[in-house]
Amino acid sequence: YTPEEIEKLKELRIKHGNDWATIGAALGRSASSVKDRCRLMKDTCNTGKWTEEEEKRLAEVVHELTSTEPGDIVTQGVSWAAVAERVGTRSEKQCRSKWLNYLNWKQSGGTEWTKEDEINLILRIAELDVADENDINWDLLAEGWSSVRSPQWLR
Repeated sequence: YTPEEIEKLKELRIKHGNDWATIGAALGRSASSVKDRCRLMKDTCNTGKWTEEEEKRLAEVVHELTSTEPGDIVTQGVSWAAVAERVGTRSEKQCRSKWLNYLNWKQSGGTEWTKEDEINLILRIAELDVADENDINWDLLAEGWSSVRSPQWLR
């Protein structure tokens, strides 16, 4: 977002409140993009490196809202709006990304990606004999692989 877009966003927010579709259309952006950007403009929304306290709070909230235990893999059925509200210092997008691309994997005993993993991925995809990456079941491909952070990450 340019400084001009931010100013226009502030004006549209005053005029339209939380009508993200209308604001997004006026800016040529998606509703989710403008909603997330507005959350980032709040004084309570941090950017940059997550603190240990924020990571801990995110994990606690995700597990509480999904009735799971630390170490359980959680990739679906999460209301990121509810998570962000309870975390209090990060947007929905930040919470989802941090969880799916790092914390979920780390909590469940994740290991670093290696050259062997790279070769294994190539071999597994070749074995699938698919013509299009959209035909790959990434959830299935990611199962039982400790260095894979999430199916989305693997893709």
